[in-house]
Amino acid sequence: MSHYKLTYFNARGLGEHIRFLFLAAGVPFEDVRMEFSKWAESKPKFKYGQLPILEVDGKELSQSLAIARFLSRQFNLVIEDPFLAAKADELVDFATELRLAFRPYFNEKDEAEKSHLKETLLKETIPKYYKIFEELAGTQSGNFITGDNYSWQDLFIANWIEVWGDLVVGDDFVNQFPKMKKIKESVFAIPAINKYLSTRVKSSF
Repeated sequence: MSHYKLTYFNARGLGEHIRFLFLAAGVPFEDVRMEFSKWAESKPKFKYGQLPILEVDGKELSQSLAIARFLSRQFNLVIEDPFLAAKADELVDFATELRLAFRPYFNEKDEAEKSHLKETLLKETIPKYYKIFEELAGTQSGNFITGDNYSWQDLFIANWIEVWGDLVVGDDFVNQFPKMKKIKESVFAIPAINKYLSTRVKSSF
């Protein structure tokens, strides 16, 4: 069996859906969590100066979505129908757009401007994207994006729904979007993921 080593920060962010993939597949991996205080000195050691990094028998792979797609093929957590798979990828791409839309808010130092950016996120940006998520995922019955079987895209979306709820919108916001709520709850109910969550130390993002 291959040896997998995942290096990311001690946070959810771009690493948690990858951890979920290993847990859902029942595949052991080395979960290296770097503290933010050590990142400045460690950054030059990484080829692209960014995390996450997955090492597979010593070979490195970067970019969180590339890692997820690779592992999903390794673990048979892919959507077989090409069109449905593309629609699930479409949902991931929209979620990535929303994630990037948060950056100005988190990077802003002026409190008045930060408050304004948050109001725009809550009233305009986030509702717009959550409606898109609901429309894309709501076309199929079942607990997941494409039906009754989960894929890596479900794990990705579930993580970010939780993170966005914790950081900005609140846990109840997703209640307005029943399919998205169901995806998150169903992913978090996967036995290995549920066990992991019960002991996971809460992180800021």
